[in-house]
Amino acid sequence: MKCPPLHHLFDYSRRLLAETEADVVKKHLLGGCEKCSENLRWIDEALTLAAQSRPVNLSEETIRSIVAWFKSQPAPASRTVRKLMANLVFDSSTPNQLAFVREKTPAGQPPAGRQMLFQTEGYDIDLRFEGVEDQSTEDLIGQILPNGEAQSVTAGVTVQLWREEQEQMRAQTDDQGLFSFRRIPSGVYDLKIQVAEGEINLVRVSTARTA
Repeated sequence: MKCPPLHHLFDYSRRLLAETEADVVKKHLLGGCEKCSENLRWIDEALTLAAQSRPVNLSEETIRSIVAWFKSQPAPASRTVRKLMANLVFDSSTPNQLAFVREKTPAGQPPAGRQMLFQTEGYDIDLRFEGVEDQSTEDLIGQILPNGEAQSVTAGVTVQLWREEQEQMRAQTDDQGLFSFRRIPSGVYDLKIQVAEGEINLVRVSTARTA
């Protein structure tokens, strides 16, 4: 299992992580990772010392000098998020798919569902659109799984659903990498998936009734 980032260990020590994320970190530590255990020990000691430190009385002139110094410092460079583009490798609505995997619906009726598989560096993303009774909305059920030798963590991953450059909804994956968006209007969406390696982008994904 891949080591969690240092800020996750920091939040884990302060009990600020979501339950699913905290369980992932705990499982990793119980697996015997000496590096992360040592980092967590240093974090715990630093937080203990900070809690025990006494406030220092500074003169008004000293405070003004410190504020002026901070204002004179250049703004920190913003962290560049690595963008990972996913490739579509399977789409059940594509005409040239094998007949037995294509969606079969009566003539003139919209398809009841659509399944798509995307691949990117280290991950497979499986999407399934399912129609609901009102004929204008659909359910999106997805799963993020690691591929290759590197077994990336897929629990507690944030998935954002975007439409027309505006975020519509967001969800987090469970321990099996599953997530869902219920009753979304049929249409074309972008998905942004925040993983340790960067941001996976699924661009212009059409729902079943839009394909």
